[in-house]
Amino acid sequence: MTYDQITEDTPNHHYKTELPNLIFELGLNVYDIAVYASLKYLSNDEGKCLYSRKFLIEKTGVSPSKLDETLKKLSKIKVGKNYLININERYDEFGGRIPNEIFIPTLNLGGVR
Repeated sequence: MTYDQITEDTPNHHYKTELPNLIFELGLNVYDIAVYASLKYLSNDEGKCLYSRKFLIEKTGVSPSKLDETLKKLSKIKVGKNYLININERYDEFGGRIPNEIFIPTLNLGGVR
């Protein structure tokens, strides 16, 4: 497989992470922006991040309490008709907790799509 085939077959998301300019106009602190950027980076092509809390702590470099605080804050900031992130708790077939699904909608000038 050549480099050209890889770049054609792989979504752009795998090579760069873009943050909407709006993020810098919402009064977020550096932790908020770092966590939001990490979630965007770690999310799949559908905008879903399914990694464990432990993994997110390692990737963001913030403390467990700071991650929890920041996720809660980001999930309460409304942009257009939606929130910056949506957190859905998940459970396995036996009722045990599995990593949350964090959905990061794409922000655009016209609102959220």
